[in-house]
Amino acid sequence: MGRGRPPWWRRALGRTLAARLLRQATDFTLHLVPLPGVAAPAPPAEPRGLPAWLGWAAVPALVASATLVALGADGQVPEGALGMVYLVPIVAAAVGFGPLPGGLAALLGFLAWNYLFLPPRHELAIASPQDVVGVVVFALVALLLAGTAGGLGRSVRAARARLLGLRRLVEFSRRLGAPGDRADLVQAIAEEASRIAGGPACVLLPLPPLPGETAPEPVLRAAVPLEAVPDEASMAAARWAIANAKPAGRGTDTLPAAAWQFRPMRTARGLAGLVGLQPPERRLEGEADRALAALLDQAAVALERAELMEERARDEARAETEALRTALLTSLGHDLKTPLTAIRGAIGTLRGAGAGLPEAVRADLLATAEEETARLTRWIGHILDMVRIENRQIQPRREAVDLAEALETAAARAGRAAGRRIAVEAATRPVAPRLDPALLDQVLGNLLDNALKFSGPQGHVTARGWREGAEVVIAIEDDGPGIPREELRLVFDPFFRARRADRIAAGSGLGLAICRGLVQAMGGRIAAESPLAPDGRGTRMILRFPGT
Repeated sequence: MGRGRPPWWRRALGRTLAARLLRQATDFTLHLVPLPGVAAPAPPAEPRGLPAWLGWAAVPALVASATLVALGADGQVPEGALGMVYLVPIVAAAVGFGPLPGGLAALLGFLAWNYLFLPPRHELAIASPQDVVGVVVFALVALLLAGTAGGLGRSVRAARARLLGLRRLVEFSRRLGAPGDRADLVQAIAEEASRIAGGPACVLLPLPPLPGETAPEPVLRAAVPLEAVPDEASMAAARWAIANAKPAGRGTDTLPAAAWQFRPMRTARGLAGLVGLQPPERRLEGEADRALAALLDQAAVALERAELMEERARDEARAETEALRTALLTSLGHDLKTPLTAIRGAIGTLRGAGAGLPEAVRADLLATAEEETARLTRWIGHILDMVRIENRQIQPRREAVDLAEALETAAARAGRAAGRRIAVEAATRPVAPRLDPALLDQVLGNLLDNALKFSGPQGHVTARGWREGAEVVIAIEDDGPGIPREELRLVFDPFFRARRADRIAAGSGLGLAICRGLVQAMGGRIAAESPLAPDGRGTRMILRFPGT
């Protein structure tokens, strides 16, 4: 049954339908279901500790309250027994604020009891041996209560903090196990690390080392907040941490002058990545350090699981690609045969009747042979590039690249070749990611050529570049026929050609696959978005690279 929203007075008197059924639920089980659309309860908030000064300020107030009670009982209770009233503020101060405030409450309580109630009154003196014994007993009991109750209060607060930490850890484990890609996973890790450390946090994942290098290169994948990017000195600590699988940076024995501290996420297979922290204090201690250690263990396992799933997906995709390649080799052979036939026919005609042909006809035959030769050369070049990518023979050379200049250069060259104008929109703030300029230029050239070809002579093509958090983003847009949504995940597979696009211009089906391979070699990602307009037109190619 569903649970409605009866008036408050019905809920207070227990006169709701659900309450009546619960009282009579002897032979059946009753399940209450909340209203649909009601937001799930927020995760438990971490209890905020009371400021230290509040405990010291509260002690005099507690002792004053006990004094008022004792004054009210004066004359009805013996003077010696009035001291027991002051045990209440001692226990309250010790449990609520710790042993030291409890000790201060014991001292103030003794002074108030002695000055106001023990004879001679209004003097800090003890007149009789009986009062001396009472004072000694009071002091011993007060100190014992302050220490015991203070320790009990600390234990309660520590247990509460551990319970909250376990609950958050369970919730974080559920979040890590939820469906999503690696980008969502590293963002969740960065957010939880930032919450634990109480300051900015980031996640760095290793790029495989280049030939001649021994250690992988750490690359920033997520940051909280987005502008929290480690400086060059901190990145040196990150490189040491990823090379040695040990903590480095602020608050450690290695490069302690760095502004960031880096902790490794280790698994049985090796290093999964680094978590970077900028905590307010030099180092984390106590529950925060233990919570961070648990986070690193869970995050490492989650990243390893994500990597295994990606490897499995790549294996399945590779098998599908092999099957698709076998099926499409016949089609590709036909595409290669077409320019060879044209070249052979043109050369045969020139050889057999070249002297008797008009000059215009001979020039047209030579132009046909030259055009088909260039087409054949381009296709063969694509096949060779694909072979190099699949055999991991691409070795990117990382250096700072002016993004605006790279876009303008590629757009100008592609526009001149097509006799068209390409609009370029680059960020006003200088953006210079560390990429291979030659590979980036090849990727931009392929994407711009595709956009010009599919948008038609009257179409519009735009190239954009900007920084988005820890990444640099490049977008190539055209207003040509879009790609069916069900084919977006296939456009980067080798030999795949979208049906709607093939009605306009034919291709080898290797251009986007080559772009994906080159982008991944530089540590980036590529994705397609289409359609962009309600009429099903428009395509956007998105490139994302690490910003450092």
